[in-house]
Amino acid sequence: MKIKASENQVKQTIASGEAKQVSAEFLSVPEASKLLGICTKTIYNIVYSGRIKAIRLSERKIVIKRSEIDKIFEQPEFLVKKI
Repeated sequence: MKIKASENQVKQTIASGEAKQVSAEFLSVPEASKLLGICTKTIYNIVYSGRIKAIRLSERKIVIKRSEIDKIFEQPEFLVKKI
């Protein structure tokens, strides 16, 4: 039952165009959060902690270079440890 509902939701999302891939050189915080599947607050926390570099264009706009997003996967503090 839940699987069918999930499949229907995915189909609706794809049909509405929300599932487009982000391939820009610079990403806004909401775009980065969608790309990684995490909330925007987590992206802000990562940026403010200095783990990735970002550029503040204005008081309300921060952009992140795509290569910085890719660096997240190389940093040891983001890797999942085996138990």
